Amino acid sequence: MAEEPRQQNRDATNNEDKPLSLPPDGVREGAVSRVASVGLRRTGTFRRILAVVSWFFVLIPAALPYLYVRAFGVNVVFADAWDMVLVFRKFSSGRLTFADFYAQHNEHRMFFPRVAELLLGLLTRYNNVAEMYVVVSSFLITAAVLLVAFRREIGLPLIFFVPVALLIFSFRQYENMLFGFQINFAFTQTFGVLALYLLYSSSRDNFRAYAFAAALGSATIASFSTAQGLLVWPAGLLVHDQETFWAMDRGAL
Repeated sequence: MAEEPRQQNRDATNNEDKPLSLPPDGVREGAVSRVASVGLRRTGTFRRILAVVSWFFVLIPAALPYLYVRAFGVNVVFADAWDMVLVFRKFSSGRLTFADFYAQHNEHRMFFPRVAELLLGLLTRYNNVAEMYVVVSSFLITAAVLLVAFRREIGLPLIFFVPVALLIFSFRQYENMLFGFQINFAFTQTFGVLALYLLYSSSRDNFRAYAFAAALGSATIASFSTAQGLLVWPAGLLVHDQETFWAMDRGAL
């Protein structure tokens, strides 16, 4: 009778010494693939949710300035906007000349904004609210150019562009949004950004000449909108020299 426990102990020891049996290779591969597919689905779902949230925080700030102008924009001429009244008076009397567009306003030569304001004023009977919509549309174009540059050149997820959109469409710019005469500063911002991006894009062979010509045109509009637009030229020179250096470096390699 005493031999039975000894025999059972020896059997238990022998079972412990045996290696654990593993599932067949097909079963293991199937389990791994199922785990991987679940992980990919979760990652894809997270990315889609993140993209939707990112677009929300980009598009909503872009739409709010239009609603802001619609709610608070008033068709009243005041402050520096009275200078355009003289332009309309000369136009109606047939005495408007090139010098009236090129005339200096403080430290600025606002040739292109004056042309835009005249054309818009003829269409809207000089409705200042229409100018406000042009201002916020200029902000939108600026954001669109920066977004294209962000997606093509940086390539990070859209969530990283949200601070840029919040900055461009910030209501800290409420005076610019509700003062049609600020179209000159809006032009400087928009065409300055566009000029620098086109100049950067001109380093590519497929549309180099067209992009460079468009960059020169955009820089000219920025320069003859406000005095600050003149800063586009030294900034553009730095961009051009940097791209030339990189191109020479790649050629050497």
